[in-house]
Amino acid sequence: MGMMLALLREKAPLVHIITNSVSAHLVASAVLATGALPIMARDSAEVEEVVEKADALVLNTGTPSKERLQSMLLAGRAAMRAGVPVVLDPVGVGFSEFRSRCVHELLSAIQVDVLRGNVSEVAAVAQMGGVPRGVHVSEQILDGRDVASSAAIRLGSIVAVTGEVDYVSDSTRIAAISGGHGLISRVSGAGCASSALIGAFLGVNTDDKLGACVSALSLSKSAAARAVARSSGAGSLMTRWIDELQMMEPEALAGSTAVEWGDVS
Repeated sequence: MGMMLALLREKAPLVHIITNSVSAHLVASAVLATGALPIMARDSAEVEEVVEKADALVLNTGTPSKERLQSMLLAGRAAMRAGVPVVLDPVGVGFSEFRSRCVHELLSAIQVDVLRGNVSEVAAVAQMGGVPRGVHVSEQILDGRDVASSAAIRLGSIVAVTGEVDYVSDSTRIAAISGGHGLISRVSGAGCASSALIGAFLGVNTDDKLGACVSALSLSKSAAARAVARSSGAGSLMTRWIDELQMMEPEALAGSTAVEWGDVS
């Protein structure tokens, strides 16, 4: 994990992010703090050209619109032509018919390398019964490990289910990442930023996409744990989290979270 973070900072990958209007500033700040370079072009007149120059593409459906969907489709198809890895964050999927249509249209038209969401969102995408409360996780009891592995098999892509414990699966292997702190869930856009961090790590680690996802989420959790210890609430936590993303030393990352690997049965 430390080697992947060191490589990211050496190469400074360009990450094209079409995200939602609520979290855009936090997402860009997190990516920049980590060492990558964010660009947030979303107009259909330029998204294809931007993707061709990028190292990764991150799509986020947090504030969907017909125009934004068309831009995402254009960007996703351009990424496929250029061999650029794609991350999809299906924010709030299942909460409205339009939002769900947007996500499923994207999945039908684009080869997504990584799907990242909370357990309700991923379950809804994989038709396993998830029903979010707005853009937040539902109270329905779902097993994150089972959802991640089953969704990876059904979707044919890497799936990351984030929560108290993060689960990442490529349908053959699964990693459970523990650590972090639950207070980070009170920072609006932290999940969106984690999806963008996955894109940043993918931009320089296309040969080990599963490892890139684990490294990105380990960094996010470790920075959150350190930030909570130095903050007084959700507002200061947001600022401290960005600080910790920037200050994390590569050699410290490997021991900052507990990662357990297993096989998907």
